Amino acid sequence: MQQALVSSKYQIVIPKAVRRKLGILRGHKLNLHITHDKILLYPSKASKTLEWPNEYIHKLKSPWTDAELAGYLNDERKTWTY
Repeated sequence: MQQALVSSKYQIVIPKAVRRKLGILRGHKLNLHITHDKILLYPSKASKTLEWPNEYIHKLKSPWTDAELAGYLNDERKTWTY
């Protein structure tokens, strides 16, 4: 059985093994359900949509080559006024 400690601000840290098993990432929402003297804590199905941008972006190939990007940035910097 995994345990979590309640902090002085009433926050808990979900153990790493539990986060990994359930796929809980930073920013995910969790549902709470109270039954008598127990708290059930489970991931919200809606929270899965928060991770899609990162997953999607990593699958894309960069539209820039290093040379194109460096040239673009240098050209942009030349237009800056100080």
